[in-house]
Amino acid sequence: EAEQAAALVAEVRWQIHGRGEIATFQRWLDLLPPALVDGSGVLAPARAWMLLYEGRMADAEAHLARVQPLLEAADAPGAWRALSHGDFPQALVPCRQARAQIPADQLIARSNMEIWSGHTYRALGRLQEATQAYRAAGEIGGQTGDRYTVLSALTCRAALHEIQGQLSQTE
Repeated sequence: EAEQAAALVAEVRWQIHGRGEIATFQRWLDLLPPALVDGSGVLAPARAWMLLYEGRMADAEAHLARVQPLLEAADAPGAWRALSHGDFPQALVPCRQARAQIPADQLIARSNMEIWSGHTYRALGRLQEATQAYRAAGEIGGQTGDRYTVLSALTCRAALHEIQGQLSQTE
């Protein structure tokens, strides 16, 4: 029964995320046996994202350390670790690697990595590259119906325009 529930949660994860129902998704993950979540190549990274959204950095770090073997293909954890420790130049390497390795059909993963890339470029003062990354994330979000990503990308772009004194140019 728990396996079926985990499969259903994994199946609808992006729809729930796209509607901004983060708390609902987190509750569902909390109801599943931890070993089932940690052993899933889909739910393990989802748990890490939920912990990040809640600002629980230490818990996210511990979780990523436990599930690292599942996440080796794209170094999103490496990017996140570097970002969370303020090592922005170091974060660019895994961001670039992950962007290159994520399959083209994995649109949500690609949009998430674009958001993280945008955050990295912004922290480095590379605002044009940050704008491009946020724009790419928003476009992907629009393709997939992921309203959360579209709004996040637009908010981030508006912040960049505000920094540059160009808030009226936000699309």
